[in-house]
Amino acid sequence: MKLRIFVIAWLCVLCGVAMAGDWPQFQGPTRDGVSLETGLLRSWGEAGPPVVWTFGLGEGFGSPAVRDGEVYILDRVENRQDVLRCINLSDGKELWNFAYDAPGE
Repeated sequence: MKLRIFVIAWLCVLCGVAMAGDWPQFQGPTRDGVSLETGLLRSWGEAGPPVVWTFGLGEGFGSPAVRDGEVYILDRVENRQDVLRCINLSDGKELWNFAYDAPGE
């Protein structure tokens, strides 16, 4: 019985470590806006952080979600469509998108 509890507890710890860098929901994994990452810089030089990649988006009101090296974000195209996009976190290339008609403002 004790071994079973230990194994279950260990699996829970491993699952938590596996998703350490993910930000899969609003305000992060614990929904409090706090990152559990360590070793982050507290300040940047005058030039700021280096730009790794950029991606053009339409207007939108959502925040991105990050999971398993993919960024998911919803943007809007000319008050006529919403587009859900999946972007590769490492290089900024769009992996896929799903657009649907949503006329209006």
